[in-house]
Amino acid sequence: MKNFKSFLKEEEYERFVQNNSQNVDIKKTPIFKYKDVTIMLIDGEEVRNKISVDFTMGGHEFVYDYVPENEVWIEDLKSDFDKLCTIIHELVERYIMGKYGIEYEEAHDIATKVEYQIRKKRG
Repeated sequence: MKNFKSFLKEEEYERFVQNNSQNVDIKKTPIFKYKDVTIMLIDGEEVRNKISVDFTMGGHEFVYDYVPENEVWIEDLKSDFDKLCTIIHELVERYIMGKYGIEYEEAHDIATKVEYQIRKKRG
């Protein structure tokens, strides 16, 4: 299934996200701080309804321009283990992109491999 972004031209999508993210109040709950990054628990459905349908599980400023700098947004999932895996995934991905300038797709693949190993150990 194609995502919403694929149905619009790049500039149309960017304009849509920009128009929908300005002055939108998303309820955020800080759950902890890691170095200079604050991990925020958010309602993913609220983000998808008010800003972008592409938001899934977690994100940071290097992927979503509506996430403030030095914040990682994590969807309020039912399972604490899912939250932990998502936090680790997003922190690894963000670090690789910010520190080494690696593009999202490659950083996401690396973070997914790390997440997979954690989930595999849990069984």
